[in-house]
Amino acid sequence: MPPSQNLRFAFVNDWYAPEIAGGVEKSVSEVVHNFVGAGHQVRLFTPNQSLLRGRRQIDGISVHYTPGLFLRRKYRVSALVHILEKIRTLFDLITPFYTLVCIKRYQPNFVVFHEIDRNGHWLLLLGRLFFKKEQLIRVHHDLSDSCFFRSRTRFGKVCMSPCAPCLPKSKINAYLSRMVKINISNSKFVAEELQSLGFQTSGLNVGNACDVRSSQLIVLPEKNISFSIGFVGRITKLKGVETIFHAASMLIPKWKVHCIGPITLVYQRHLVALATQLQIEVFFHAPQPNPFEVVESLVDCVVVGSESLEAFGKIPIEASLAGIPVISTESGGLAESLDYISPRPKVFLAKDSISLATLLKNFERPKYLKIEPTNQKTLSAVILEKCGK
Repeated sequence: MPPSQNLRFAFVNDWYAPEIAGGVEKSVSEVVHNFVGAGHQVRLFTPNQSLLRGRRQIDGISVHYTPGLFLRRKYRVSALVHILEKIRTLFDLITPFYTLVCIKRYQPNFVVFHEIDRNGHWLLLLGRLFFKKEQLIRVHHDLSDSCFFRSRTRFGKVCMSPCAPCLPKSKINAYLSRMVKINISNSKFVAEELQSLGFQTSGLNVGNACDVRSSQLIVLPEKNISFSIGFVGRITKLKGVETIFHAASMLIPKWKVHCIGPITLVYQRHLVALATQLQIEVFFHAPQPNPFEVVESLVDCVVVGSESLEAFGKIPIEASLAGIPVISTESGGLAESLDYISPRPKVFLAKDSISLATLLKNFERPKYLKIEPTNQKTLSAVILEKCGK
């Protein structure tokens, strides 16, 4: 049961607004605001390696930035680079130590670690020096600290050698998952995958990042096809954006692509060059609090083309709730979220632009979309429940 008294919580996540507005950051933001709404005191600590320092108030939430000293790690197969990376990791101990000192000064009742794949093993290991096990909770949003076989799936050709740090990192994180009071996953898929790799996770401790408590029936108005695709989320190669571009270029007429979400300037230039080469029209929209309000009148459907093993996919459900049909891959936990939508969205294999082009060519706008209630509690509810026991 939830704690009866107001408590003080410290949340730790690698990134937070205004740095990145991806799915994890949005989920953490929703959890934090739910805790504040329940009357608890919350401060979010983010060792995000940015240039931001000190505390800021963002949408009523106190955020403490503890920037790192190094750029984000890039995996390489060179043994020498691997050794240098390990030496550098020792120096990277400074950031998690300083972060935990700041958290200790805050004197929280509980510390909730979210996505901390950058130096999570140090945060968890040192966390036991600062706090009791009963005060520590870990929330797994994805498989970022899983073994190198899973990482190979996520990163393609980048991680192709056992000398890469993924495997030892996984073993360390799996062991350290036993040093917190409870491990919570945001989907059954993530819980089962991590459990198979030695993590102390359980299908009983699952909280959905997207919450639907009653059946929602959305009747779709008749609409002329505009030959436009929508992509919502963090714009990276692993999200299948380039597959969408290639699929759009195979159609006659060629479909337009509207992308809305955070993107690096380098990758945006790459996509612009690719669009020019494929002779398709692409429009980039800045991240918005409700991106579906922006794309709803512009596109015929939203395509979720994730190539990596996703956790619980929020985009298909949120797009359906906004009255936008979805076409998706079933990578990881996406299959789990698609089951809540009727008629179930059409699916294609990750990286298969030909199959996606076929689905778009035969696209028919449904007359309605029905979203069934999610059968798991929310992340916020699960965390509060475990803290109350």
